[in-house]
Amino acid sequence: MMSEHTPGPWMFIKDEMGCKRIGPSRKWRRRGIAEVCATVGLFDEVQDLANARLIAAAPDQMQALKGAPPEPGGNVSVGEFLRQYREWYNGPRQAAIAKARGAS
Repeated sequence: MMSEHTPGPWMFIKDEMGCKRIGPSRKWRRRGIAEVCATVGLFDEVQDLANARLIAAAPDQMQALKGAPPEPGGNVSVGEFLRQYREWYNGPRQAAIAKARGAS
C-alpha cells in the first residue's frame, strides 16, 4: 500500500550553503522533503532554482491532475466535457505550471 505524500503547499528556502530545502513550511529548516544542492564543478544556480521550484510545485500539480474532468460518456456530454476541460486547463492546470516556473 502506498502512503500519502506530505500535504502541500510546499515551498523552498535557500540555506547558508546555497542548497534549496523543499518542505511544507518555513519551520523545517533542518529537515525537509527534498534538497537541491550543486555538485562541485557542476554548479548552475539557475537550474538548481528551477529544480527546487518544480519539486515544490509537486502537490499543486498532483491536485491539478486529480481535478481534471472525466472523459465524456455516461451523464457527461461532449459539450459539458469541453466546458469543464477549458475551465480546468485555464485554471488549476495553468496555476500549477506557473508555480513550477516561479510565478506566485
